[in-house]
This record gives sequence, structure tokens and C-alpha cells, in this order.
Amino acid sequence: MRWVSASVWLTVLGLGLAACPSSSPSSGQALVSEVKRALLERDKKLTSYHVVVESSQGEAKAKHEFFYRAPNHSRGTILEPEPMTLAFDGVRFFKETPKEHKLEAFDIKLSPENAAYFLASTFTPFVPEGFRTPLLPSKGVTAKKTTHPKASEAVEVTVTVEGATVVWVLRWPSGDVLSKRVGATELRADDELCDEALQLCVPKRVTQRTGEVIEATTSLTRIELNTPIPNDFFTLKAAEGFHVEKHELVETKSDEAAAQKADASWAP
Repeated sequence: MRWVSASVWLTVLGLGLAACPSSSPSSGQALVSEVKRALLERDKKLTSYHVVVESSQGEAKAKHEFFYRAPNHSRGTILEPEPMTLAFDGVRFFKETPKEHKLEAFDIKLSPENAAYFLASTFTPFVPEGFRTPLLPSKGVTAKKTTHPKASEAVEVTVTVEGATVVWVLRWPSGDVLSKRVGATELRADDELCDEALQLCVPKRVTQRTGEVIEATTSLTRIELNTPIPNDFFTLKAAEGFHVEKHELVETKSDEAAAQKADASWAP
């Protein structure tokens, strides 16, 4: 189950904004290049954010909180059903499990590629897609002009890698994600928060659908954009009564294989 998993509980869709000043996109690979530049520019606008997210799928419900500060400081807390916090302060990775009264601190002894893959695969499920824009691979990407009920100008971006296909519709030229489709499943915005100063918007309510059947719902109940977050907030410290364990994350053959194959930024 993708929306409420046993380990992290959630992957969310980010969505777009009311129409921004536009310029007509080109076509083909030139358009792909323009889309990549637009997404990079969008990423630069969000230097930090804090969200509280509630999700439900059938009887399963979950709630989590996530903080991010560029370039790579992250802190995610599963609030319900069972608390756990994961954090990276730019140097060390932390895992806090209140039920066990335990804080684990990990020195990362991985190659830059494997460290990036580990952190992406760990924190991606906490991050709404509208905040974490699609980072498109160098191959297997096509783009074409389209329209959308929420955008008079949009582009449809298709990524196909190793037989897996993901299709995004992005508002142009802001790069806001209007929808994401994998097979018959689509993630769609029902509500959003727009920031005129940043010229972008982020999801407030998202539904996962097959056709028009709603299978899962995600609501962002708190959203703070570009608010200052201090460095030491991402370095977890043991609460009273907690014991601390220190570890190292080291290279393995499976790590190398995973890093060569994976692109966590677009994986469905």
C-alpha cells in the first residue's frame, strides 16, 4: 500500500498555483530542457518549509510532520499511529524511537552517490511532491504542450525507465505539479495554498484516484514556507531516560547496486 506504508506511512502529491505570467513552451527535447530549468528555479524559491500532514486510506490513518532546510537538512516525525523521528543535520543521521526510549546516531561512511540515495529514499516519503519537484533523469524523458482545467498553459512530462512510466502535468512556466499518474492511478489536487510572492503553490488536500473512485486522501493541516529553522534543530539530542546508540553506515554491494539503479526523485 503506497499511501500508508508500515515504515513511513505516506507519499504525497504536490500541486500547482493559479496562473502565473507565462511564456509559450517550445517542443521536443528543447521543451524537456526548459522544463528542467523551470523545476530548478522553483526549487531555489523554497529554501525551507514545515508541514503537518494527515492521511487516510480505508480504515488506516496516519499523521506526520516534516521540516526541511536547504540544501539537505531534514527532520521527519511520524506522529500517528506510532511515533518515530528521523533527522539529518548535514553530517549525521538520527533515529529516535520513543517507545523504546532510544536515540540512534549514525556516522555516514558512504560514497556521495550512495549517501544521496540513502537520504532520498529515507526522507522522500515524508515530502509532498509539490515541495519536492520532479528531478528528471537524463534519459527516457519526453514532454509536450497540453492544457488542464487549472492551467491554460501546461506541459505533460513522461518518464520511462526500465519499463516503469510516470506522467506529470505541470503548469507552465512555474513548474507546479497539477497531476501525477502511474498506470491507472492518479494523484490530484482538491485544494491548495498559493504564495503570490513566491509565485508557486503547494498542496492542502490531495486525493489518490482510480478513475473517479477516491482511494486515499491526504490533507496538509499546517504549512509554513521559507521560515527560519536553526541548524541545531536537525541534530537530535537524547531526552531524559533515553539511551544512545552510535553506529556507522558503511558501503555494501547491495548499496552500490541500488544507487546505480535508483532514481528516488521520480519513482512511483
